Amino acid sequence: MIFTYETIFKRITKEGDSLSQAVYAGGLSQAISAIDRHTPFHVVILDLKLPTTAGSSDAGEIFSYGEHRIQSGLDLIDHLARREHYPIPVLLILTGNERYLIGSLAQTTSLQEMFYRVDIQEKGDPKEIEAYIRSAIEASQRYTDFGIALKDSDDSYWPILTAREEDLIRRIGLADENHAGIELKWVHAENKKLSKDKRSWTKGLIGHFWLQGNDAVSKSYFLKIEDPSLAKGSIASTKKLADLAQHIQVKGSASSPSRCISIVSLASWSGQSPLSLSELMCLPPPEVEPVVSRLVVDISKQLSLLGASSTVPKNSRNLLWAWHNPEIYDTYYRSLNGHADYLPSLVLDKVGNLFTNEWVTWRPMLHGDLHSGNVVVDFHAEPPKAFLIDPGPMHGGPVGSDLAALEVSVVLHLASAPDSIWQTVAHMYDSEAAVTPSLDTAGENILSLVKAIRKTAESEVEQAIYTLLLLDAALGQFGGLAYSGSGNKIRRPGDSLVLYQSLAKRVLNN
Repeated sequence: MIFTYETIFKRITKEGDSLSQAVYAGGLSQAISAIDRHTPFHVVILDLKLPTTAGSSDAGEIFSYGEHRIQSGLDLIDHLARREHYPIPVLLILTGNERYLIGSLAQTTSLQEMFYRVDIQEKGDPKEIEAYIRSAIEASQRYTDFGIALKDSDDSYWPILTAREEDLIRRIGLADENHAGIELKWVHAENKKLSKDKRSWTKGLIGHFWLQGNDAVSKSYFLKIEDPSLAKGSIASTKKLADLAQHIQVKGSASSPSRCISIVSLASWSGQSPLSLSELMCLPPPEVEPVVSRLVVDISKQLSLLGASSTVPKNSRNLLWAWHNPEIYDTYYRSLNGHADYLPSLVLDKVGNLFTNEWVTWRPMLHGDLHSGNVVVDFHAEPPKAFLIDPGPMHGGPVGSDLAALEVSVVLHLASAPDSIWQTVAHMYDSEAAVTPSLDTAGENILSLVKAIRKTAESEVEQAIYTLLLLDAALGQFGGLAYSGSGNKIRRPGDSLVLYQSLAKRVLNN
């Protein structure tokens, strides 16, 4: 059979196709050795009845890779799908019994979800095999021709896109044959804790596709790349938001054993690519200040679409995030020499008993993860419009909770030229702080945005309740640093401490 392949590849190469040197494996051991090299393979042709070694008819030896056991060509498929360093886009399976193969594959993960393209063909004569191979090569060329341009950023804050993530971007882009490539820019990234010993990056980007055959581009899309364990809930929440707010639409997803990508189309009134809040903050203040109040009203209206609010009796503890870890927070707080009066465990105990059975405005669903990276702005629309994306779990909670989380993230997550933006916004949280003019464009815009969020929030919820929600959000951000000082969204860890302490002081003294 190898001789047949050699003949086919020589003929294709003579016709002008530029092919790299083919690698042949006559048995499982040779195939595994080849797959584990740091060499790109764009097409793999697999015979499921591959023997253990070349020239052998024995298929009994078992190769172990951690939890994975490889005993046959069928087992080898999963090993191919787990090739992270150079993902394999195209798999051509040749079999003498297609019905047997389809039955066997029922025991595995959906084959079509593991590669860009999978062809399953019964073995035929050399001419038929050549046709299958040519088709597989054409598919791999479409895959490699698909361009990915990630907007340059001088900010070292952003992670890189891995080979597997670029593979998923190509796969989801090529689901539409009109797409020739994609241009992307970052909106958020966080190295999330999945378990005691495991962390994984969640990455959010927006961009548009280049279209085949002309210079046109598609509408804008939001792409989210995350661990598969998070993807199901994330996609389900986005579909809920799409049903209720109708400015986004889930277009599809693609996955591998290690990563998952989902793609969401974004509404656009102007037809131009939306801005992230980070980009908006870098525009001249005379352009930003007049529109921020309207943008926050847009956000508030979209939150109201998540369900009609009602007043219900609640204890103050019911307004706090349920997963605060005072013991870990305290250890980190003491390491920073924080003021003893505001030790997180003491503050949580006191604010958890501020009131009982008070009437609180409650919403059946919250966005659940509203931060500066989950708002995009169509700045070129008349007037500019803001849109929510990428919701969290969307549980019920107090009205004002989402806006409080957004306000805290604007202070802590958005970039500003000075090492600290605290002096610019301190008077919003500490009545004794002096009003200090901002030293840069982003700082001035951030202050305008914080004021707009505060004004809208306090028109919807009592000031004392909103301040408590701000404290809860600030403590959650500060507590995140106790688990990891890197890979989170916080640009200025020092600001996180003083923001938390100022809000704790304000709540406890009122």
